[in-house]
Amino acid sequence: MLAIQYMRMYWTKTNRSPQGAVKRREYFVPHGISETIPLNADGNIFLQTLSYYQNYNGDIFPEEEYLSQKFRYSQNEGRDTDLSDSLAHRLNMRLAEIRNTRMGKWYETAEEIVIPSIEIFGTDEGHEVFWYSMESSYFPFGKGYNVNFDRKGSHVKRKRVKCERAFVVNKGEAGVLRYNYRFSHGAQHYEQYCIYIVDTDILDHNTFTSADYKKEYDEMAYLL
Repeated sequence: MLAIQYMRMYWTKTNRSPQGAVKRREYFVPHGISETIPLNADGNIFLQTLSYYQNYNGDIFPEEEYLSQKFRYSQNEGRDTDLSDSLAHRLNMRLAEIRNTRMGKWYETAEEIVIPSIEIFGTDEGHEVFWYSMESSYFPFGKGYNVNFDRKGSHVKRKRVKCERAFVVNKGEAGVLRYNYRFSHGAQHYEQYCIYIVDTDILDHNTFTSADYKKEYDEMAYLL
């Protein structure tokens, strides 16, 4: 069984500071699975998504809390009042989606997993984990060889991007990937990702916090 904890954090240029970076590091550690989440296996791969937003003060919020504030302020020009019916419906749909991914979803094969810049392929003994750069509108630019250029089922087949094998996770092993991007379209913002991957026989609430992450892959860039 493969267990994956996918963490993502979003922040803007106004909080590009050493103090903000220190606060972000506090969140980028393995998190225990809440006792309220049932762990009855309904597939071969468990994926939990944890998404956060850091505001201009450096404070960090779960994505659902940030979105609730954003919807209210965008409608009322900074006045925290009730949402219109249409905006409330859109918000509730999005919040339900976030809660579902935070609870975790089960998949049959690694190829079904969708995580930005990551693709995973099953092998006879475990799973190959690959990192690839996004399209050229993102930073840093991906410079390097695409090892999956001819691979069937790859997200980057026949694409001119950097793609390399991060590591292989076999039974009983664990690995972590760390990478970031600067998004330049629209209002400039930044995103950082941390992916914890554990190959385990039994999934429990401490799977991610008790694993020994001996395999690491780092694609962290200095973002201006």
